[in-house]
Amino acid sequence: MGSEPWRPDDDVVQSVRTELDSWRQGDVIKTDNLSSVVLVRSDQPLTQASADTAPGDGTSEMLINEEEVEALVVTSQTCDVVDDPRHFPHITLSPLVRLENPNHADEARRGYRPRYAPVPGEGDDAFADLARVTTIEKPLLVGVEHEPGLRTDQEIRHFQRIVQRHYGRFAFPDDLNPALTALRDRLRDKKGKDSFEGHAIDAVDEIRLAALPDWTAPSLEVDMYVLLKSREAMTEISEDAEEWENQRQAWEDRCVPQGCIRSIRVLLIPLDELDARSYLDSDQWDLGGMSPP
Repeated sequence: MGSEPWRPDDDVVQSVRTELDSWRQGDVIKTDNLSSVVLVRSDQPLTQASADTAPGDGTSEMLINEEEVEALVVTSQTCDVVDDPRHFPHITLSPLVRLENPNHADEARRGYRPRYAPVPGEGDDAFADLARVTTIEKPLLVGVEHEPGLRTDQEIRHFQRIVQRHYGRFAFPDDLNPALTALRDRLRDKKGKDSFEGHAIDAVDEIRLAALPDWTAPSLEVDMYVLLKSREAMTEISEDAEEWENQRQAWEDRCVPQGCIRSIRVLLIPLDELDARSYLDSDQWDLGGMSPP
C-alpha cells in the first residue's frame, strides 16, 4: 500500500487562517524579514542591484538577488489571501516604490502607467511596482505587522483595475506608436496647465482605441474614444460646443496615420454616454506605456 499523501499540520493551517482573516489586497508590509526576490544571471546583469550581487569574475550562474525595498504590497486578490491555505498556500507581493517625477506619478495615479498601482495610504507618490513580484507561502505572514494601503472602495477598485490592466494590456500594431507620438507628447505636455486644453485633459477619465475592421487587418481605421468624466465636467470647463470641436480637431490633427493605419478619428464622449458594446470592443491606451519610465 502506498503512503498517505502529505498534508500540512492542522495547527499551522488554523494559525494561518486566523492571522490572514484581516489581511486585504493592497496591505503594506514593513519588515526586514521579507524582501523582493529576483533571479538574475551573474554575468549579464541589467540593473544596479543585480550588478552589485554578481561576483564579477565572468562566471555564469543563476543568483537569487534580494533587493532592499521600503516596503512590500500585497497584490494577490483578497479572496485568495483569506482562502484556505491548504488550497491557496501562496501570496504575491510587489515592492513599494516612490515616483519622484510629479508628471509620472500623476500619470500612474490616473492609470496611464499600469506598471504602477497607486497605494494612496502611503502617500501620493507611493505605488506597487507590478513588474516585480515575489511569491511567498502564507505562514511567512503570521505575526507580521501590516497596514492598509487602500482606504476606500474607490481606491480598492482603482488598484484592482490597474493590476488587471498590467497583466492584460492589449498589443497594438507597431505602426500605432509613431502614429500617436505627437498627440501623446502634447497631452503629457499640456496636462495640468491653466488653459482650456489643460483643463480638458484633466477631465479625461481614460482613452480607448477601436479598430475597424480589427487590429489584425493589414489596413485599418482607428477610432479614439477620449472619455471625459461627465457632460457636467465638460460644461464646467466651457459651454461653447465650437471650442470643444476645435480642441477635438486639434488633437486629431496631431495624429499621423502610417503603415497599416489609414486614418485616426478622435471622438470626445462623456464616460456615461459611451455604449457598453463600444467600450468592450475597444482597448485602453496608456500614455506612459509607449515611452521609457
